[in-house]
Amino acid sequence: MLTFAATLMSLFGCRSLISKGLDDLSGLSYSARCTDNDRSFVYSLRKSGSDWFLTAEFTDGEPVTVEDKKIDADEILAVVKSEKLLDRVLAYRAPDDGLEALDADEYTISFTLGGETYPAPIRSDKLEEKLRGAAKPKE
Repeated sequence: MLTFAATLMSLFGCRSLISKGLDDLSGLSYSARCTDNDRSFVYSLRKSGSDWFLTAEFTDGEPVTVEDKKIDADEILAVVKSEKLLDRVLAYRAPDDGLEALDADEYTISFTLGGETYPAPIRSDKLEEKLRGAAKPKE
């Protein structure tokens, strides 16, 4: 269930998703563009039916690429819920100042709900840890 803030936003026409929640989630993307390329990554999680598939590119000593790996997304979705990431993304409003930091690390989380994608510049180390863990081969 969305928070009170998300409910208020929907009443005022801001990303009106009052009835949306994790059940309506069909995709998640998390990426980092870092000044140190070894810390850059991109993870994309998409739902097909009741299954979740992960595509990822990151560095773990060596470059790692994973494409359409079927995973159990419960731990990832638990982080989304516990850190209220969906609510935070839906509440985000980009500043209208036209400024961009060119020498800073840039993190972006986006969610796909009902065919619409909602991005926000939010960092979550716990989300990255769970996505990276899901992408690595089981030992």
